[in-house]
Amino acid sequence: MSRTLGKYGKMSSDKKNSFFLALQYFISIINSFVILKLCIDSYSAKYFGVWIVFASLWGVGGSVDFGFGTAIIKFIAEARRDDDAAKMQVIFSTGLVTFLNLGTIMVTVCGLIGYLAFFTNPNIVDSSRYLEELTVFLLLGANFFLQYISGFLRSFFEGMNSFISSGRIQMINTVVIFSLVCIVLLLKLSLVFLGLAYCFSAFTLLLSYIYLFRVIDRRISLTLFAFKWEVFRHIIKYSSAVQLGTIFSVLVDPLIKYVIGNYSSLESVSFYEIARRFAIAISGLFQTTFRNLFPKVSMLTDKTKYNEFITSEVARISKIGIVYSGFVFGVGSLFLAILIKIWYGRTESILMFLILAIPESINCFGYSIYVFLMGIGKASFLALIQFINLVSVGAALWIGFVVFHSKYGLIGYTFSVTLSNILMLLFIKKHYGVVIREFAGKGELLKLILLFVALFAAAVFVREINLFTVLALLSIFSVLLFFRDFYYIFLSIKKTALGYFIPNRQQVE
Repeated sequence: MSRTLGKYGKMSSDKKNSFFLALQYFISIINSFVILKLCIDSYSAKYFGVWIVFASLWGVGGSVDFGFGTAIIKFIAEARRDDDAAKMQVIFSTGLVTFLNLGTIMVTVCGLIGYLAFFTNPNIVDSSRYLEELTVFLLLGANFFLQYISGFLRSFFEGMNSFISSGRIQMINTVVIFSLVCIVLLLKLSLVFLGLAYCFSAFTLLLSYIYLFRVIDRRISLTLFAFKWEVFRHIIKYSSAVQLGTIFSVLVDPLIKYVIGNYSSLESVSFYEIARRFAIAISGLFQTTFRNLFPKVSMLTDKTKYNEFITSEVARISKIGIVYSGFVFGVGSLFLAILIKIWYGRTESILMFLILAIPESINCFGYSIYVFLMGIGKASFLALIQFINLVSVGAALWIGFVVFHSKYGLIGYTFSVTLSNILMLLFIKKHYGVVIREFAGKGELLKLILLFVALFAAAVFVREINLFTVLALLSIFSVLLFFRDFYYIFLSIKKTALGYFIPNRQQVE
């Protein structure tokens, strides 16, 4: 629903959804950085290191939903488009049964792997703390299962376009977990109590989603008995390709770390991880903000309108992605470099961050194309794209680190991301008649190319010239390049804010 804001236009549900998605993600990222810092300072590095090792295993398990989360969003959006409550009920029940079974399987598998890998290794689990650390491991497993089921409910709400409600729940949960962690640390309690805090937070999150489910659409009930095998087979046909692409995508990061660790140094892996966290957090904020594009694409029925949708909505978000990259990676580069230097004290990470900023800028441009293709069911093609990306990353990194013995081998990641985006552009040109020149013009691709060159030049000369001088020049160049875009965004935000907070205000001529 939308409401009128006088002559200032309308505050659409899409804008509010994007706002809440961005706010929720931003709060979550800040919360994770702060909690990590507090826990490392409060516990010894070795003691808390056990928690990190355990959490990493459960984190990998959490990324394996066999594409059902994405599939649920797509098929619920299609059913909502047709206002088919019976179909939504079947999809919900089928998805819930699937997630309950998958969650149980993943808990069992990850539990066995963890026990064999960690609890038989005295270098990881101290025999004097065996029972305590086993309890922590099991508590993290319980937290994983509760989060896994909550993830299904969240997918359902996103399919229903209820991003604001689910976003509020996520933000409240972030505040809850932060408060509980602070209490545990202030009282100087063990990791067992930290695990209990996370379990309690996950349990309240699940209860909150269940409550929201009961009020969002009373035509749909919380039941398992509407499960249908034919719907399950229909969903899994789509989701299997989604998961395959996810696996190829997830493997990129450990592949990069493996190559750096093998052919450079383990110290460089730490530098890379710091840079990666900053770069991924920034691009992730943009992608999360426009996650509501996926259910919108899933609701498209007229294939003849695909071209129009791509050259309007997809191109618009691609342009926003370029401007966003210019603001954060370009203008904000100096600030981010200072932050990395102060927080971690690693100048080498700044170089890697500049290199990683290039492919992440390209990803912000191509994100809307990727989501469009996913929403219309081209998951198999995207899985192929991710496979090509994985292979080309490996080959380019090997050439960079083994042949040239340089950290600039990371630029190979830029090559693979660029290739993937070119293939997607060629696909929409071939199948939907999109004129690439027209799309590039609307998306202002030229500015991305100039930003690409500026970031690359900064990464090259950062060793030759004073670090902060180079980044200051990069910031100034980015301001000049995107000045007009920044100015119009400022006017738009000002107009929206005035209309939102003073809805009856008349525009002053």
